[in-house]
Amino acid sequence: RTGDVTAIEAPTAKLEVVAVDGAISIRNAAAPVHIYNAAGALVTTEHGQEVTVEVAPGIYVVKVGNAAHKVSVIK
Repeated sequence: RTGDVTAIEAPTAKLEVVAVDGAISIRNAAAPVHIYNAAGALVTTEHGQEVTVEVAPGIYVVKVGNAAHKVSVIK
């Protein structure tokens, strides 16, 4: 028996945003990474699938494409 052939798509890697030792680490970013502080001011824009940015302790919003993540950085 034969069947229809369909395209196989590569699995999409899941976006990871974590706080680590005074920095924010982003993995599998498929778009530019925008990091905002708690006041809403843009701290930095980074490009690349894997990005680590040192920041002062505080609350940050990390936006990658349409996804937004709130991150608390300690130390």
